[in-house]
Amino acid sequence: MGSALHSIKEVASFISTLLILIILSVLFGYMFFSIVYVVPYINNPKFLIPIYIVIPFPIILTFLKGIVAYGWYTFLVIALSISGILLGIYGVGPYFKSFFKNPFGYRKNVFQEISELYALNIFFGMVVVYILFLIGYVPYTPPGLGKMSVWMQMLAFLHASFYEEVITRTIFLGIPVFLVYFFSGKKVSPLRILGGYGKITSVEAVFIIISAGIFATAHIPAWDVWKVVPTFVGGLVLGYLYIKYGIYASIMVHFMTDFISVPMAMYSGYQFLFGIILIVLAIAGAAFFVSYSIRAINFLRGKRGNEKERSSKEYPHKESFTPSWTNLVCPNCGGTVFQYVDKNTVRCVNCGTIIKIEDDKDKKELI
Repeated sequence: MGSALHSIKEVASFISTLLILIILSVLFGYMFFSIVYVVPYINNPKFLIPIYIVIPFPIILTFLKGIVAYGWYTFLVIALSISGILLGIYGVGPYFKSFFKNPFGYRKNVFQEISELYALNIFFGMVVVYILFLIGYVPYTPPGLGKMSVWMQMLAFLHASFYEEVITRTIFLGIPVFLVYFFSGKKVSPLRILGGYGKITSVEAVFIIISAGIFATAHIPAWDVWKVVPTFVGGLVLGYLYIKYGIYASIMVHFMTDFISVPMAMYSGYQFLFGIILIVLAIAGAAFFVSYSIRAINFLRGKRGNEKERSSKEYPHKESFTPSWTNLVCPNCGGTVFQYVDKNTVRCVNCGTIIKIEDDKDKKELI
């Protein structure tokens, strides 16, 4: 049963990654086009980019104007391009190579997780809005959003994709985690401040929650209180990706979330295309919501410390183990105790998911 559920999840993940590739291709195309598109508006009095801090509500320090704002916008395009290149190198290429080699095998990949968590976030946001409508509450949307010209959306949403990750994830997550490790005597590279710790312990988990809370609170002045819940979950998603893979991963999800309105504002055909894509992603996101919720619950429960004892009772003829050679986690339930089925296959003791492994000369790694 566990193996079947895992196979379904991998198929849903594959479909999601293909749809995310479509979204990213369109968004990057419009982002590069925007460098030229915004030029005629540089001297417009509204050509402004806010520089602010969040404590926890946004406090504007100054505005970048004119040619300075355009210089910053050009930097944003470069920063997003670098993030996209990193995603391609560490995520897109390895994911499809791994998938076509072993479609239903376990894989730990940044592009797959970005696709799953983006879909999860869409699903959860739709559920919140639907529930609010059911109870008779119409979610408040800032009136200025619908009236923003295309070039103003380009400035605002590309800036938010990068800048909000810096001031919430870096300041309230990356730096505090680094300081905790530093003052506890652990040797950690300062580059870890930009995320990419690779694992989530109780230290990272605490600051992911704190940064998500600040991120959610910062949206209240513009969106009202209803926005706190979906934005908090979105902050958890971004914080998770930031810690697991680095700031480029959280920037990419933020970019897809915000900048997607630009092509829809420029060409009405994208409203239909992206509408269909987002609905499909939301359906897949329901499965990912269950999967990641189980993993989160298992993490909060301490990953079931009595699994070894239970596995020895239920499967006395099989050898169960907690692998020391890899950070193996069951993709279906988050379990960490497995039993060998054969030389290259293990089974999760908790849910029965079958995971293929491959034995290289130098190390064992997941297929």
